[in-house]
Order: sequence, then C-alpha cells, then structure tokens
Amino acid sequence: MKPHVCILLGTFNGGQYLRQQLESFVAQTGVNWSLRVSDDGSDDDSRDIIVSFIKAHPDRDIRFYEGPKQGSAAN
Repeated sequence: MKPHVCILLGTFNGGQYLRQQLESFVAQTGVNWSLRVSDDGSDDDSRDIIVSFIKAHPDRDIRFYEGPKQGSAAN
C-alpha cells in the first residue's frame, strides 16, 4: 500500500509554471496523492489550466476552490 499525501496548492497568476508543476505530481511514483487547489483571483490562464488538469485526471481526488482574494496568507 502506497502512503497518501495531500498536496495543498495556492495559486495566483502562476499559469506560466502551473502545467509543469501539476505534471510533476503525476510523475511521482511510490505515493498516492490528492490535491487541493485554491486560486486567489488569477487573471491569467491558471484557472483554465487547473480545470483541464482535473478533467484529464478523473481518477484523482482533486478539488478546486476560489480563494478569498486577500493575498497569499489568507489563500
């Protein structure tokens, strides 16, 4: 049985790097992971990237939240 890790990811206008970061989770071996993503009001393509990732990985426990739009600490 693989250990479980819950990844907490806060985003804000990180679309430039987000695809690579999400794919690095998929590439992990030896661990079962779930993902919680909170976007703090991005105006780039971050949300679209996250939604596409969720659709591409229906077998994973991935949840997407709209952040409070009050900065990284609150997100």
